[in-house]
Amino acid sequence: MIRYSINRKHPLVAALLGIDHAGTKSAANAVIEVIEQSFPVAAFSQDATKNLDEIHQTEADPRAFRQQVEAALPMMLNDVGGDFIRLAQLMKHTEPFSRHWKTVNAILEEKGWSSAGT
Repeated sequence: MIRYSINRKHPLVAALLGIDHAGTKSAANAVIEVIEQSFPVAAFSQDATKNLDEIHQTEADPRAFRQQVEAALPMMLNDVGGDFIRLAQLMKHTEPFSRHWKTVNAILEEKGWSSAGT
């Protein structure tokens, strides 16, 4: 049996699930489970059969992506113990940040974390 699930080891998902507040943790788990349970398997199957070359992950517009990065930074920085170098390495190897590394690196530099991008 094939099942699709959210990667709970993704740094942002892990940080969200690691919040030490029972209500938040419970709500986050519930949302993730609803997303997993409502994945459009039939539509995906049809698309994969007929239009495989046209399947792409959702792309955020530049402003929305910037907001995503800004929201992710505190959780991810906390996850690496405040180490800017480790933060950059983590983001450089984590989707969707790795796919848009130039933008992420520019944001880190704007924050004065220019050594993080090296």
